[in-house]
Amino acid sequence: MPADDARASSARAWIAPAAIAAGTFVLCYGLAQALSRAGVFAYLDVLFDTDAAWYLQGLSEGRGTGTGWGARSVVHPNVANLINPPLRLIAEICASVGACADPAVVRPKLALIVSPAAAAIEAVFVFLTIRTLYRSDVRATLAALLGVALLPTLLFGSVPESFALTGCAFAALFYAVSRHAVGRPVGAMWWAVIGIALSSITVTNIWLFAVGYTVAHAGDRWVTPAAGVAAVRASVIALLSTAGLALAIGSAYGALSDYRTALQQLTEVRAPRQDLAERRWTDAARDGLALAATGAFLTFPRALGDTVLPPRPSIHGTALGLDTAGGTLGVRPEPSLHANFRNTSADWGTFVALAALAGALIAAVTSRGPQRLVFRVAIALVAANWVFHSVFGFELFLYAKHWSVAVTILLAAWFELKRPVAYAGMAVVVVLLLLAVLRDVRVFTHLFGAFAGS
Repeated sequence: MPADDARASSARAWIAPAAIAAGTFVLCYGLAQALSRAGVFAYLDVLFDTDAAWYLQGLSEGRGTGTGWGARSVVHPNVANLINPPLRLIAEICASVGACADPAVVRPKLALIVSPAAAAIEAVFVFLTIRTLYRSDVRATLAALLGVALLPTLLFGSVPESFALTGCAFAALFYAVSRHAVGRPVGAMWWAVIGIALSSITVTNIWLFAVGYTVAHAGDRWVTPAAGVAAVRASVIALLSTAGLALAIGSAYGALSDYRTALQQLTEVRAPRQDLAERRWTDAARDGLALAATGAFLTFPRALGDTVLPPRPSIHGTALGLDTAGGTLGVRPEPSLHANFRNTSADWGTFVALAALAGALIAAVTSRGPQRLVFRVAIALVAANWVFHSVFGFELFLYAKHWSVAVTILLAAWFELKRPVAYAGMAVVVVLLLLAVLRDVRVFTHLFGAFAGS
């Protein structure tokens, strides 16, 4: 193929993912602007327990909240550290060329762009993952659009928080796995970058990275000793690098006290608990199993269904006024609006979504070819989240971006279905996509109706 034809073909290959990215960004940024105008981002725990006010401050100012939580903390070590420097640079350039007057005014506006941009990049990585496996732009487009239509992508892609960044990093992980599956080399540096990104956004992501890395490198088996050792090594490198970035950039901002405050608060949270070392291990194991059984273990499957086809969320709070005049953050002891799924009952959408996931699981397990490895990683990450969030996290939907990308990839296993007609699997994905869009419209209409009623 002549060089000009090769370049033209390469350029055409990016038309679809570029269009998906642009559409995703415009949609999420439009929602972000609407939520911002409603005053939601001036509060904590308004939308599914998100900390939008703290993150806006951390992303735009590059400093902590003084609480030990937010965009620079032990749990989220480098969100502010990695996002604020480029935002600050762009704002300064904007002021220097006369496009804006005050960089301090520009930075909060730029901070609203972060999550929509992350959602757009996530969609591109999902597209590239499926195209790598099936060599089909149509299948890749359907999978990417389905990922965008999942409520966690739309909602958290509009809220200034860590979750959209998490989804973007997991999508990058799946793209690396897909390249590895088809025999395209993925250098150790890129695996390290993905691990550092995941642990820098949320430090507990590192064990999910280790799970995905292990399965991806185990070949025909789910787990091998060599893959496990390699995953531990990669995870340790990522954690050490994350800590190094936190110390280096945090000290440059004079913000190491944020980490000390977070550690102190974690110690205070743990203090009332009885030391497990002083208890019999049988008692501790029994209590742990009881906690899991009475906690999220039995409700996590429903959370998966809510990820795909969400019900209408409940609205909590006696006052819906979104007055942000009081205080620097506008935080009240009782948030004015608290939208979540805690008190909703599963409806037909939840059951349809679970049926779709069950069918995708069967297709994934019985699949052949390189896609089987990618589906295994998706199954492993969903299972790992099931275990982890059975003992951690009360509001499961809040953490949905830790598994929504894996759910999207798993649902793509429907492409394996070829009977009774050639495009049966694609038809299932199209139906799921349309249902997800309809449910999203219902959810956002409900939420914005509550805001307007204030």
